[in-house]
Amino acid sequence: MFVPRGIGCGGAPPSLLEQIHVKALNFVYNRSTPPKPYLSLPLPIVLNKNHNITFQHKNVTRVKAGPIIIISRSITRPRHLKNEMEIMHFLSKEYSAIPVVFFLSNISLIDTIAMFNSARVVIAPHGAGQIHLLWMRQGTAIIEISPAASFNGCFQPIATYRQVHSYIYFDPHASGRGGLQVNMTNFSQFFREVMQGRY
Repeated sequence: MFVPRGIGCGGAPPSLLEQIHVKALNFVYNRSTPPKPYLSLPLPIVLNKNHNITFQHKNVTRVKAGPIIIISRSITRPRHLKNEMEIMHFLSKEYSAIPVVFFLSNISLIDTIAMFNSARVVIAPHGAGQIHLLWMRQGTAIIEISPAASFNGCFQPIATYRQVHSYIYFDPHASGRGGLQVNMTNFSQFFREVMQGRY
């Protein structure tokens, strides 16, 4: 399997996304699933960066099983979550029955695809890790934590195509490539809203 280069962030045509999604999952789970005709959905346009944003798809059932995955960029990359351990502590305290997984990009592609295909909720700083939207089930939730000043919404077309419920949490103080930090009071309430109907 290969992913072609030369396509801008979020700019892949839906037919290509469907082929990649189906072929990858068929390979991981050793099954044969025909590709579906790709969805023709209006893509979201983000105008207001002053408030957190929600994109939900009507008539798409919320995923109620699987782990919460935190994509960690703390080892070497910019735009890491400065207080990801606080997020982990909040999740383990408030949602103790749900497994929480730190994803460090240190496992095989096959295991990565299987992990994200099992996810209930994914928390991710804006960055290339959000390409794992391709493997998620319809109705999975992703919370993108983004600098308010430089949000570009480039992963929204993929989330829309995959019918993943997408939530954008803005850090008003972060620079484009600096670390991100959530206000835990605000984020906790935001996360509780995301989790409604998911357990």
